[in-house]
Amino acid sequence: LSPVRVLFSRSLDANTTSELTRIVERLGGDVVSDTSPATITTASALASSSSSSSPVVAAAAPAASICTHFVSATKITRTINLLVAISRGCHVCTPDWLHACARARGFVDAEGYGVRDRGKEREVGFKLQEAVGRARERGVLEGQRVFVTPSTTPDAHSLAAVAAAAGAEVLPSTSAQAAPTVIISCEADRAVCEARALQGVPIFSPEFLLTAAMRQQLDWDRNRLP
Repeated sequence: LSPVRVLFSRSLDANTTSELTRIVERLGGDVVSDTSPATITTASALASSSSSSSPVVAAAAPAASICTHFVSATKITRTINLLVAISRGCHVCTPDWLHACARARGFVDAEGYGVRDRGKEREVGFKLQEAVGRARERGVLEGQRVFVTPSTTPDAHSLAAVAAAAGAEVLPSTSAQAAPTVIISCEADRAVCEARALQGVPIFSPEFLLTAAMRQQLDWDRNRLP
């Protein structure tokens, strides 16, 4: 059997998290957190460059990069860990899944316990569980080479983790041997990617990546930087 590694959303209160942690550990699973060892195995993480065109990408990755199940409250909050979990095709489920596991005295299939937040899903224009299903079939950024400039918000490290989870090759700089096909940037970093922009490489705001990861669908017409 594959190991079960559970990450708890910070949307859960401390008492609920403690109770669910005991269930996971009693059943022989692992609870991971953002202090758990994890690395981003991308070009960005492996590159060592001090040039201003390189994103600030540390070796540590969000805990969602190693979990199998992301347990959250029923209200969707767009966090880096949620986006990484969706992009990796992880189970995104409610605490009811672990309560069912406790009753069964073993880990049960998480299907049927998926988080559904109809209000948020209507607002964003997606269905979370369908997005997870699409991610399992093919990463939304598979085949893309992505460069994230250093001054973005969220930070370049977090955005690089999302891009990598979504199947992209994350590049260490705009001057990498293989040219980027997508650049995630901001007004403050215009000079960093100006040369590639002149070559026709599309430049997008971070919202392009965040929305793509959430929906597991690309919208090439929105969130472009002029």
